[in-house]
Amino acid sequence: MRARLLSLVAVMGSLSLLTIGYAAQNAQPATAQPPASPTQTAPASETAGQSKQFTNIQVMKDIPADQVIPSMQFIKGALGVDCNFCHVTDKGHAGFALDDKRNKKTAREMMILTNTINENPAVDKHVTCATCHQGHNQPINTPPVMDEARWQETVDAKARQAQFQQPQRAANTPGAAGAPTPQQSRADRDKAQQAAADTIFAKYLDAVGGPAAVAKLKSLQEKGTVTTPHGDTSNFEVVRGETDKVAYTQNTAQGGSFKLIYNGSEAVATAGGHANAVTGFELGALKLDAGILRNIDLKPQYSRAQALPFTQKINGTEVNVVRAQLPNGQGQETLYFDFLSGLLVRRVTVLRTAMGGVPQQTDFSDYRDVGGVKIAFVSKVSTDENIQTRTITDAKINMPMSDDTFKLPAVEAAHPGGN
Repeated sequence: MRARLLSLVAVMGSLSLLTIGYAAQNAQPATAQPPASPTQTAPASETAGQSKQFTNIQVMKDIPADQVIPSMQFIKGALGVDCNFCHVTDKGHAGFALDDKRNKKTAREMMILTNTINENPAVDKHVTCATCHQGHNQPINTPPVMDEARWQETVDAKARQAQFQQPQRAANTPGAAGAPTPQQSRADRDKAQQAAADTIFAKYLDAVGGPAAVAKLKSLQEKGTVTTPHGDTSNFEVVRGETDKVAYTQNTAQGGSFKLIYNGSEAVATAGGHANAVTGFELGALKLDAGILRNIDLKPQYSRAQALPFTQKINGTEVNVVRAQLPNGQGQETLYFDFLSGLLVRRVTVLRTAMGGVPQQTDFSDYRDVGGVKIAFVSKVSTDENIQTRTITDAKINMPMSDDTFKLPAVEAAHPGGN
Protein backbone atom coordinates (compact mmCIF):
# COMPACT_ATOMS: atom_id res chain seq x y z
CA MET A 1 0.00 0.00 0.00
CA ARG A 2 2.80 2.38 0.88
CA ALA A 3 4.41 1.77 -2.51
CA ARG A 4 1.14 2.45 -4.27
CA LEU A 5 0.70 5.80 -2.56
CA LEU A 6 4.21 6.89 -3.35
CA SER A 7 3.90 5.90 -6.99
CA LEU A 8 0.74 7.90 -7.44
CA VAL A 9 2.29 10.83 -5.62
CA ALA A 10 5.27 10.75 -7.91
CA VAL A 11 2.98 10.86 -10.91
CA MET A 12 1.08 13.76 -9.47
CA GLY A 13 4.13 15.95 -9.09
CA SER A 14 5.77 15.06 -12.37
CA LEU A 15 3.24 14.16 -14.99
CA SER A 16 0.75 16.64 -13.55
CA LEU A 17 -1.93 13.98 -13.54
CA LEU A 18 -4.89 15.04 -11.48
CA THR A 19 -4.86 12.12 -9.06
CA ILE A 20 -5.20 14.78 -6.37
CA GLY A 21 -6.61 12.49 -3.72
CA TYR A 22 -3.26 10.82 -3.21
CA ALA A 23 -1.13 13.83 -4.03
CA ALA A 24 -1.68 15.08 -0.51
CA GLN A 25 0.64 12.33 0.71
CA ASN A 26 3.54 14.36 -0.78
CA ALA A 27 6.61 13.04 -2.52
CA GLN A 28 8.16 12.20 0.85
CA PRO A 29 7.70 8.89 2.73
CA ALA A 30 4.17 8.83 4.09
CA THR A 31 3.61 8.61 7.83
CA ALA A 32 -0.09 7.90 7.51
CA GLN A 33 -1.87 6.10 4.71
CA PRO A 34 -5.55 5.73 3.88
CA PRO A 35 -6.94 2.26 3.19
CA ALA A 36 -6.36 0.80 -0.23
CA SER A 37 -8.81 1.32 -3.06
CA PRO A 38 -10.32 -1.85 -4.48
CA THR A 39 -8.52 -3.57 -7.33
CA GLN A 40 -11.70 -3.44 -9.42
CA THR A 41 -13.79 -0.29 -9.71
CA ALA A 42 -16.86 -0.41 -7.47
CA PRO A 43 -20.24 -0.39 -9.23
CA ALA A 44 -21.32 3.16 -10.02
CA SER A 45 -24.52 2.68 -8.00
CA GLU A 46 -22.77 1.30 -4.91
CA THR A 47 -22.79 3.63 -1.94
CA ALA A 48 -20.21 3.82 0.81
CA GLY A 49 -22.67 2.24 3.22
CA GLN A 50 -23.17 -0.73 0.90
CA SER A 51 -19.51 -1.26 0.07
CA LYS A 52 -17.51 -4.03 1.74
CA GLN A 53 -14.43 -1.88 1.32
CA PHE A 54 -15.38 0.20 4.38
CA THR A 55 -16.44 -1.24 7.71
CA ASN A 56 -17.41 1.72 9.89
CA ILE A 57 -19.18 4.33 7.76
CA GLN A 58 -21.59 6.38 9.86
CA VAL A 59 -22.15 9.77 8.20
CA MET A 60 -21.19 9.35 4.54
CA LYS A 61 -23.28 6.23 3.92
CA ASP A 62 -25.10 7.66 0.90
CA ILE A 63 -22.15 8.98 -1.11
CA PRO A 64 -20.63 6.83 -3.90
CA ALA A 65 -18.13 4.32 -2.52
CA ASP A 66 -15.36 5.56 -4.81
CA GLN A 67 -15.80 9.08 -3.37
CA VAL A 68 -14.82 8.18 0.20
CA ILE A 69 -11.03 8.39 -0.21
CA PRO A 70 -11.12 11.60 -2.34
CA SER A 71 -13.51 13.13 0.23
CA MET A 72 -11.12 12.24 3.04
CA GLN A 73 -8.31 13.91 1.12
CA PHE A 74 -10.47 17.01 0.68
CA ILE A 75 -11.05 17.17 4.45
CA LYS A 76 -7.33 16.62 5.04
CA GLY A 77 -6.45 19.58 2.84
CA ALA A 78 -9.25 21.77 4.19
CA LEU A 79 -7.95 21.35 7.76
CA GLY A 80 -4.23 21.18 6.96
CA VAL A 81 -3.81 17.89 8.85
CA ASP A 82 -2.64 14.33 8.17
CA CYS A 83 -4.69 11.12 8.21
CA ASN A 84 -3.48 10.29 11.72
CA PHE A 85 -5.22 13.42 13.04
CA CYS A 86 -8.46 11.41 13.10
CA HIS A 87 -7.45 7.85 12.28
CA VAL A 88 -5.40 5.15 13.96
CA THR A 89 -2.71 4.58 11.35
CA ASP A 90 -0.33 2.14 13.02
CA LYS A 91 -2.64 -0.90 13.04
CA GLY A 92 -2.94 -1.63 9.35
CA HIS A 93 -6.14 -1.36 7.35
CA ALA A 94 -8.33 -2.24 10.32
CA GLY A 95 -6.99 0.72 12.27
CA PHE A 96 -8.79 3.21 10.05
CA ALA A 97 -12.16 1.82 11.18
CA LEU A 98 -11.41 2.33 14.89
CA ASP A 99 -13.10 5.15 16.82
CA ASP A 100 -10.28 5.62 19.34
CA LYS A 101 -9.65 9.30 18.61
CA ARG A 102 -11.82 12.21 19.71
CA ASN A 103 -10.99 14.12 16.53
CA LYS A 104 -12.78 11.49 14.47
CA LYS A 105 -15.97 12.00 16.46
CA THR A 106 -15.63 15.75 16.07
CA ALA A 107 -15.16 15.35 12.32
CA ARG A 108 -18.41 13.41 12.09
CA GLU A 109 -20.19 16.14 14.07
CA MET A 110 -18.82 18.77 11.69
CA MET A 111 -20.01 16.77 8.66
CA ILE A 112 -23.52 16.66 10.15
CA LEU A 113 -23.32 20.41 10.81
CA THR A 114 -22.37 21.27 7.22
CA ASN A 115 -25.06 18.92 5.88
CA THR A 116 -27.64 20.67 8.04
CA ILE A 117 -26.54 24.09 6.82
CA ASN A 118 -26.65 23.04 3.18
CA GLU A 119 -30.14 21.60 3.59
CA ASN A 120 -31.40 25.04 4.62
CA PRO A 121 -33.18 26.59 1.60
CA ALA A 122 -32.00 30.03 2.73
CA VAL A 123 -28.39 29.05 2.02
CA ASP A 124 -27.49 29.86 -1.57
CA LYS A 125 -23.91 28.65 -1.46
CA HIS A 126 -22.47 25.23 -0.71
CA VAL A 127 -20.72 25.21 2.66
CA THR A 128 -17.74 22.87 3.13
CA CYS A 129 -15.00 22.28 5.70
CA ALA A 130 -12.82 24.77 3.80
CA THR A 131 -15.42 27.54 4.20
CA CYS A 132 -14.34 28.11 7.79
CA HIS A 133 -11.06 26.22 8.20
CA GLN A 134 -9.22 27.52 5.10
CA GLY A 135 -6.40 25.01 5.53
CA HIS A 136 -6.16 25.34 9.33
CA ASN A 137 -7.19 22.94 12.08
CA GLN A 138 -8.77 25.78 14.04
CA PRO A 139 -11.24 27.91 12.03
CA ILE A 140 -10.09 31.46 11.36
CA ASN A 141 -12.34 33.79 13.37
CA THR A 142 -10.58 37.14 12.88
CA PRO A 143 -10.11 39.12 9.65
CA PRO A 144 -6.59 39.08 8.17
CA VAL A 145 -4.51 42.24 8.46
CA MET A 146 -3.93 44.31 5.35
CA ASP A 147 -0.60 43.78 3.62
CA GLU A 148 0.70 44.94 0.25
CA ALA A 149 -0.52 41.83 -1.58
CA ARG A 150 -4.06 42.11 -0.17
CA TRP A 151 -4.10 45.86 -0.79
CA GLN A 152 -3.18 45.37 -4.44
CA GLU A 153 -5.71 42.58 -4.75
CA THR A 154 -8.43 44.89 -3.41
CA VAL A 155 -7.46 47.69 -5.79
CA ASP A 156 -7.45 45.34 -8.79
CA ALA A 157 -10.82 43.86 -7.79
CA LYS A 158 -12.43 47.29 -7.56
CA ALA A 159 -11.01 48.27 -10.94
CA ARG A 160 -12.33 45.08 -12.54
CA GLN A 161 -15.74 45.61 -11.00
CA ALA A 162 -15.92 49.17 -12.32
CA GLN A 163 -14.78 48.00 -15.76
CA PHE A 164 -17.48 45.33 -15.77
CA GLN A 165 -20.30 47.53 -14.49
CA GLN A 166 -19.78 50.48 -16.83
CA PRO A 167 -21.12 48.87 -20.04
CA GLN A 168 -23.90 47.17 -18.06
CA ARG A 169 -25.13 50.50 -16.71
CA ALA A 170 -25.13 51.97 -20.20
CA ALA A 171 -26.94 48.99 -21.70
CA ASN A 172 -29.66 49.02 -19.07
CA THR A 173 -30.24 52.79 -18.95
CA PRO A 174 -34.00 53.36 -19.49
CA GLY A 175 -34.72 55.10 -22.75
CA ALA A 176 -31.34 54.39 -24.26
CA ALA A 177 -31.55 53.74 -27.99
CA GLY A 178 -31.58 50.03 -28.65
CA ALA A 179 -31.15 49.21 -24.96
CA PRO A 180 -31.79 45.48 -24.44
CA THR A 181 -33.93 44.11 -21.65
CA PRO A 182 -32.04 42.74 -18.63
CA GLN A 183 -32.82 39.19 -19.81
CA GLN A 184 -31.53 39.87 -23.31
CA SER A 185 -28.53 41.70 -21.92
CA ARG A 186 -27.49 38.69 -19.85
CA ALA A 187 -28.03 36.28 -22.74
CA ASP A 188 -26.03 38.51 -25.07
CA ARG A 189 -23.30 38.85 -22.46
CA ASP A 190 -23.02 35.07 -22.04
CA LYS A 191 -22.85 34.61 -25.80
CA ALA A 192 -20.16 37.26 -26.10
CA GLN A 193 -18.09 35.72 -23.32
CA GLN A 194 -18.31 32.29 -24.97
CA ALA A 195 -17.18 33.81 -28.27
CA ALA A 196 -14.33 35.59 -26.46
CA ALA A 197 -13.22 32.29 -24.90
CA ASP A 198 -13.21 30.65 -28.34
CA THR A 199 -11.03 33.49 -29.64
CA ILE A 200 -8.58 33.08 -26.75
CA PHE A 201 -8.39 29.31 -27.30
CA ALA A 202 -7.77 29.84 -31.01
CA LYS A 203 -5.03 32.39 -30.33
CA TYR A 204 -3.33 29.94 -27.98
CA LEU A 205 -3.55 27.12 -30.52
CA ASP A 206 -1.88 29.39 -33.08
CA ALA A 207 0.75 30.44 -30.53
CA VAL A 208 1.84 26.84 -29.91
CA GLY A 209 2.14 25.99 -33.59
CA GLY A 210 -1.25 26.14 -35.27
CA PRO A 211 -3.88 23.51 -36.11
CA ALA A 212 -1.87 21.93 -38.96
CA ALA A 213 1.22 21.29 -36.82
CA VAL A 214 -0.85 20.06 -33.87
CA ALA A 215 -2.74 17.62 -36.12
CA LYS A 216 0.56 15.91 -36.94
CA LEU A 217 1.31 15.26 -33.25
CA LYS A 218 0.89 11.51 -32.69
CA SER A 219 3.23 10.85 -29.77
CA LEU A 220 5.29 12.86 -27.31
CA GLN A 221 8.28 11.70 -25.27
CA GLU A 222 9.69 13.85 -22.47
CA LYS A 223 12.59 13.42 -20.06
CA GLY A 224 13.60 15.66 -17.21
CA THR A 225 13.71 16.29 -13.48
CA VAL A 226 11.24 16.80 -10.66
CA THR A 227 12.22 19.09 -7.77
CA THR A 228 10.43 19.61 -4.45
CA PRO A 229 10.68 22.59 -2.07
CA HIS A 230 12.87 20.35 0.14
CA GLY A 231 15.46 20.28 -2.64
CA ASP A 232 14.86 16.61 -3.47
CA THR A 233 15.34 15.87 -7.16
CA SER A 234 14.41 12.81 -9.20
CA ASN A 235 14.41 11.92 -12.89
CA PHE A 236 11.33 11.18 -14.95
CA GLU A 237 10.38 9.97 -18.40
CA VAL A 238 6.89 10.11 -19.87
CA VAL A 239 5.58 8.83 -23.17
CA ARG A 240 2.17 9.95 -24.43
CA GLY A 241 0.62 8.12 -27.35
CA GLU A 242 -2.52 8.29 -29.46
CA THR A 243 -5.89 7.49 -27.87
CA ASP A 244 -4.58 9.21 -24.72
CA LYS A 245 -2.20 6.45 -23.63
CA VAL A 246 0.51 7.28 -21.07
CA ALA A 247 3.58 5.49 -19.71
CA TYR A 248 5.39 7.30 -16.91
CA THR A 249 8.52 6.36 -14.94
CA GLN A 250 10.28 8.22 -12.13
CA ASN A 251 13.52 7.25 -10.41
CA THR A 252 14.64 8.90 -7.18
CA ALA A 253 18.19 9.60 -6.05
CA GLN A 254 17.64 7.06 -3.25
CA GLY A 255 17.08 4.27 -5.80
CA GLY A 256 13.30 4.17 -5.68
CA SER A 257 11.39 3.58 -8.89
CA PHE A 258 7.77 4.46 -9.69
CA LYS A 259 5.78 3.68 -12.80
CA LEU A 260 2.29 4.31 -14.08
CA ILE A 261 0.78 2.99 -17.29
CA TYR A 262 -2.58 4.00 -18.75
CA ASN A 263 -3.67 2.09 -21.86
CA GLY A 264 -6.58 4.35 -22.74
CA SER A 265 -9.13 2.67 -20.47
CA GLU A 266 -7.31 1.09 -17.50
CA ALA A 267 -4.30 2.14 -15.43
CA VAL A 268 -1.82 0.46 -13.07
CA ALA A 269 0.69 2.09 -10.70
CA THR A 270 3.81 0.13 -9.74
CA ALA A 271 6.49 0.68 -7.09
CA GLY A 272 8.68 -1.47 -4.89
CA GLY A 273 7.59 -4.60 -6.71
CA HIS A 274 3.88 -3.94 -6.01
CA ALA A 275 1.33 -3.19 -8.74
CA ASN A 276 -2.11 -1.73 -8.02
CA ALA A 277 -4.97 -0.67 -10.26
CA VAL A 278 -5.92 3.00 -10.44
CA THR A 279 -9.70 3.18 -10.06
CA GLY A 280 -12.62 5.44 -9.24
CA PHE A 281 -11.88 9.12 -8.71
CA GLU A 282 -8.20 8.65 -9.49
CA LEU A 283 -8.90 6.95 -12.81
CA GLY A 284 -11.38 9.65 -13.79
CA ALA A 285 -8.78 12.31 -13.05
CA LEU A 286 -6.14 10.38 -14.94
CA LYS A 287 -8.37 10.09 -18.01
CA LEU A 288 -8.91 13.83 -17.92
CA ASP A 289 -5.22 14.67 -17.86
CA ALA A 290 -3.72 11.88 -19.94
CA GLY A 291 -4.49 13.28 -23.38
CA ILE A 292 -1.56 14.20 -25.59
CA LEU A 293 -3.36 17.49 -26.40
CA ARG A 294 -4.23 18.25 -22.77
CA ASN A 295 -2.09 21.41 -22.70
CA ILE A 296 -2.32 22.15 -26.41
CA ASP A 297 -5.84 22.00 -27.89
CA LEU A 298 -8.09 23.33 -25.15
CA LYS A 299 -11.54 24.09 -26.53
CA PRO A 300 -12.69 20.46 -27.06
CA GLN A 301 -12.00 19.67 -23.41
CA TYR A 302 -14.89 21.70 -22.02
CA SER A 303 -18.66 21.54 -22.08
CA ARG A 304 -18.81 25.30 -21.58
CA ALA A 305 -16.28 28.12 -21.43
CA GLN A 306 -16.55 31.87 -20.89
CA ALA A 307 -13.91 34.60 -20.89
CA LEU A 308 -14.08 37.15 -18.09
CA PRO A 309 -14.80 40.67 -19.35
CA PHE A 310 -11.60 42.05 -17.83
CA THR A 311 -7.93 41.14 -17.60
CA GLN A 312 -5.98 40.25 -14.48
CA LYS A 313 -2.30 40.14 -13.56
CA ILE A 314 -0.04 37.23 -12.62
CA ASN A 315 3.41 38.23 -11.38
CA GLY A 316 3.02 41.57 -13.14
CA THR A 317 1.93 40.01 -16.47
CA GLU A 318 -1.45 40.97 -17.87
CA VAL A 319 -3.55 37.89 -18.62
CA ASN A 320 -6.88 36.99 -20.15
CA VAL A 321 -8.99 34.67 -17.99
CA VAL A 322 -11.30 31.87 -19.09
CA ARG A 323 -13.53 29.87 -16.78
CA ALA A 324 -14.56 26.48 -18.12
CA GLN A 325 -16.72 23.55 -17.07
CA LEU A 326 -15.42 20.00 -17.42
CA PRO A 327 -17.81 17.42 -18.91
CA ASN A 328 -20.08 15.23 -16.78
CA GLY A 329 -19.90 17.56 -13.78
CA GLN A 330 -16.34 16.47 -13.05
CA GLY A 331 -15.29 19.95 -12.03
CA GLN A 332 -14.15 23.27 -13.42
CA GLU A 333 -11.00 25.01 -14.56
CA THR A 334 -9.78 28.59 -14.70
CA LEU A 335 -7.18 29.31 -17.37
CA TYR A 336 -4.89 32.34 -17.64
CA PHE A 337 -3.33 33.38 -20.96
CA ASP A 338 -0.60 35.95 -21.56
CA PHE A 339 -2.40 38.96 -23.04
CA LEU A 340 0.33 39.61 -25.64
CA SER A 341 1.68 36.17 -26.60
CA GLY A 342 -1.53 34.21 -26.03
CA LEU A 343 0.39 31.43 -24.25
CA LEU A 344 -1.14 29.58 -21.30
CA VAL A 345 0.60 30.66 -18.09
CA ARG A 346 -1.62 29.08 -15.43
CA ARG A 347 -4.35 26.48 -15.11
CA VAL A 348 -6.34 26.01 -11.88
CA THR A 349 -8.33 22.78 -11.77
CA VAL A 350 -10.96 21.98 -9.14
CA LEU A 351 -12.31 18.42 -9.24
CA ARG A 352 -15.52 17.71 -7.38
CA THR A 353 -15.73 15.20 -4.56
CA ALA A 354 -18.72 14.39 -2.38
CA MET A 355 -17.41 16.77 0.31
CA GLY A 356 -16.01 19.62 -1.80
CA GLY A 357 -13.66 20.62 -4.59
CA VAL A 358 -10.03 19.47 -4.64
CA PRO A 359 -7.73 22.08 -6.25
CA GLN A 360 -4.55 21.93 -8.26
CA GLN A 361 -2.68 24.86 -9.81
CA THR A 362 -0.17 24.43 -12.63
CA ASP A 363 2.04 27.31 -13.77
CA PHE A 364 3.64 27.01 -17.22
CA SER A 365 6.79 28.75 -18.48
CA ASP A 366 9.80 28.41 -20.80
CA TYR A 367 7.90 27.43 -23.96
CA ARG A 368 10.13 25.85 -26.61
CA ASP A 369 9.54 24.51 -30.11
CA VAL A 370 9.55 20.71 -30.42
CA GLY A 371 8.99 19.55 -33.99
CA GLY A 372 6.80 22.53 -34.81
CA VAL A 373 4.79 22.53 -31.57
CA LYS A 374 5.63 24.72 -28.57
CA ILE A 375 5.70 22.99 -25.20
CA ALA A 376 6.18 24.46 -21.72
CA PHE A 377 9.50 23.04 -20.50
CA VAL A 378 8.83 24.15 -16.90
CA SER A 379 5.63 23.29 -15.03
CA LYS A 380 5.11 24.08 -11.34
CA VAL A 381 2.33 22.00 -9.79
CA SER A 382 0.82 23.24 -6.52
CA THR A 383 -1.74 21.37 -4.44
CA ASP A 384 -3.20 22.11 -1.02
CA GLU A 385 0.06 21.15 0.72
CA ASN A 386 2.72 20.44 -1.87
CA ILE A 387 4.70 22.10 -4.67
CA GLN A 388 6.70 20.22 -7.27
CA THR A 389 8.46 21.63 -10.32
CA ARG A 390 8.89 19.57 -13.47
CA THR A 391 11.69 20.64 -15.81
CA ILE A 392 11.96 18.99 -19.22
CA THR A 393 15.51 18.44 -20.43
CA ASP A 394 14.66 16.59 -23.65
CA ALA A 395 11.47 16.28 -25.69
CA LYS A 396 10.71 14.50 -28.97
CA ILE A 397 7.56 14.00 -31.01
CA ASN A 398 6.36 11.12 -33.19
CA MET A 399 9.04 8.68 -32.08
CA PRO A 400 8.46 4.95 -32.84
CA MET A 401 7.11 3.01 -29.85
CA SER A 402 6.96 -0.66 -28.98
CA ASP A 403 3.58 -2.35 -28.58
CA ASP A 404 4.62 -3.17 -25.01
CA THR A 405 5.00 0.50 -24.02
CA PHE A 406 1.44 0.67 -22.69
CA LYS A 407 1.04 -2.96 -21.59
CA LEU A 408 -0.42 -3.21 -18.09
CA PRO A 409 1.28 -5.42 -15.47
CA ALA A 410 -0.75 -7.81 -13.33
CA VAL A 411 -2.30 -6.16 -10.26
CA GLU A 412 -2.52 -7.31 -6.66
CA ALA A 413 -5.58 -8.18 -4.62
CA ALA A 414 -7.25 -5.40 -2.67
CA HIS A 415 -7.72 -5.15 1.09
CA PRO A 416 -10.77 -3.86 2.97
CA GLY A 417 -10.42 -0.51 4.65
CA GLY A 418 -12.37 1.51 7.21
CA ASN A 419 -13.67 4.95 8.05
